[in-house]
Amino acid sequence: MDVATQGAAQADAAPTLDSIASLFEADLKAESAPPKKDVEAPAEVETEVDAPDADAEPDEIAADEAETTEEQESEGESEETPAAQTIDAPSGMSEADKAAYAKLSPELKAWVSKREAETRADYTRKSQDVAEKRKAYEAASQQVMGKLQQYDQVLARFTDPELSPPNPALRAQDPEAYEQQQAEYLYRKDLQERAKAERARTAHEHQQLEQARLHEFHAHEAQELARIAPELAASTPKAVEMRKAVHKYGVETGYTPEMLKQASARDIVTLWKAQQFDAAQKAKANVKIVPKAPPKIVAPGPAKGGRPSNFARAVQDLSKNPSVDALQEAYLAELQSERR
Repeated sequence: MDVATQGAAQADAAPTLDSIASLFEADLKAESAPPKKDVEAPAEVETEVDAPDADAEPDEIAADEAETTEEQESEGESEETPAAQTIDAPSGMSEADKAAYAKLSPELKAWVSKREAETRADYTRKSQDVAEKRKAYEAASQQVMGKLQQYDQVLARFTDPELSPPNPALRAQDPEAYEQQQAEYLYRKDLQERAKAERARTAHEHQQLEQARLHEFHAHEAQELARIAPELAASTPKAVEMRKAVHKYGVETGYTPEMLKQASARDIVTLWKAQQFDAAQKAKANVKIVPKAPPKIVAPGPAKGGRPSNFARAVQDLSKNPSVDALQEAYLAELQSERR
């Protein structure tokens, strides 16, 4: 049954690991098998077999044949060794994926490992390409912002000077001079108004570029923070409080809000670790160590009011009449009191 027929037969049933493995094996065999038209009969390899020496002894001939057989067997084992080697699962797989991977045939394991390596190489290549494009974008953005700043400085030469109209008294004294000064004033006033409008447009464009640059920077650093400190980058209330504490700690240690906006993910993680260390040291300093009370020293002898009356009598009898029997009675009385 070919792959298409087998796939159609299994289309109605739910796919299983064995069915997928059989499909992959059939596909790999079909791809690896050469076309029938291009297959040529293998050339006969002439193998020179050393004829036994007529003068050789039978024992020597048998030893040569045994050595030849051992060499052939060792060559056969070496050829089978690569197929029998185990292929480890690609790194990053979960335990369930590793268990499914272990059930695959060696051909499928090699294919999966190859595809995984190609996928990772493609991801690395695309990541490097994105990084290069980001660098080019940042360089171009910085260049445009620099030119806008230079343009703003040029426009400032027209907008900053304060213009005044000509003295009205000059109109009666020298009407021609007054008309010239009035025309010059109106010309400069119009030029100043245009320069102010152009400067406002340039400032707005500069602000948009800066916001776009900050947005790109914050998006990239947010991804980096989620990679190196996921518990700090989470959207949970606890993570939000942690970030507020880090921001407050940064301001207290000398960082300005503008500096914190430009801080990278690694700078934030460094501040976070420093904030945790200082908080732990402060908590340790606030803990008061209470000294342990010294143990009470109890003088040897019978307890007052804490022993049974027979034990007290036995002790009194022993003190009045020291003997072996009195000592035995006191010992038995103490044992009975401890059992109670």
